Formats: sequence, structure tokens, C-alpha cells
Amino acid sequence: MNELFSTLELVRERLNPGIEILGILTTLFDKRIRVAREFLQQIREYFHEKVFRTVIHQNSKLYESPAHKKPVQVVAPSSQGAKD
Repeated sequence: MNELFSTLELVRERLNPGIEILGILTTLFDKRIRVAREFLQQIREYFHEKVFRTVIHQNSKLYESPAHKKPVQVVAPSSQGAKD
């Protein structure tokens, strides 16, 4: 979370003093890992409604689709990554 705040402050200082967080999208989430679930809970508790309900789960097809130069919805439409 410190990195997020540091990046936001850097953008405010150098590029856009009025920038605000519209929302936070959780990506590459692995629900099997306890620390990932705990971190997501902490993010939700801190940012409340700023955290989008949509969660993009970690999925090998998300890594493979750029190699095919196609979106995951085309490469593997039934994969969890495409569904997310």
C-alpha cells in the first residue's frame, strides 16, 4: 500500500496536482493464498467503496494471450481470466 501512495504522490508532484483515485481494481489475485486474501481485506477496509467489486484472478491464460497477440477472450474465452 505504501507503493501505491508513493506513486500517487509522485504523480501529484510531477504531473497532476489534482489527480484523485477513481477506484482500485484488484488484479492477479490468487484466492488460495492467505496473505492475498488478507491484503485485499485490508485494502477494502481502508478504501471502502473505492475498491471495485470486480476481481481479476491470477490465470495462466492472462499471461499467454499477449504471446498470441490476442485478447484472452479470444485465446481462451472460457478461462477464469476471460470471465473476470
